[in-house]
Amino acid sequence: MANSEPDEYGSAKDVNSASLPQPPVLFIGRNRRGCWIVRDELGKRGALFVSQAEALRFAMFETDYRPNAIVMTSECLELDMSGSGKAAAGDALHAAIAGSVTGDVSSL
Repeated sequence: MANSEPDEYGSAKDVNSASLPQPPVLFIGRNRRGCWIVRDELGKRGALFVSQAEALRFAMFETDYRPNAIVMTSECLELDMSGSGKAAAGDALHAAIAGSVTGDVSSL
């Protein structure tokens, strides 16, 4: 579905919503120490939180308030600070994608 938005001359032009950049899918879970982690699909960026509410607030902001772009998981989720993205292998990311998602964030 196309939206209208003004161009540089103030006239409306059609914008295809499929061409607009989409916010990333973010995963929320706990690490081995019990802290709440928010991490993207590739493990390239994320954040550490003391409370689930703050983790969810951050994730909602980062995904432009799209609850369907947030996956809650009960599996251990680690935040890799080295920047290599290696934390993605064998943890909650793969389990969540495989279908072991623990809940819908829109109900939180």
